[in-house]
Amino acid sequence: MHITAISVYRESKKFFLNKLVILIFITLMIAAANNIIINTLTYFSTEESIFSKQENTNSLSSLNLINDKEKNIK
Repeated sequence: MHITAISVYRESKKFFLNKLVILIFITLMIAAANNIIINTLTYFSTEESIFSKQENTNSLSSLNLINDKEKNIK
C-alpha cells in the first residue's frame, strides 16, 4: 500500500470524525447528568419547603388552640 496524500486525508478524516462523535457523546452525557442533578436538587428543595410549610401551619394551629384555651379559661 502506497502512502498518498489522499489516503492520509481519508484516515485523518475518519480519526477526527470519530473524535468528534466521542466529544459530542461525552458532552450530551455531561448535560444529562447536570440536568438530573438540578432536577434532584429542585425536587428536594421543594419537598423541604413543603415540610417547613406544614410545620409552620402546625405551629400556627397549636398557637390558635392555646389562644382558644386561654379565652375559655377567662
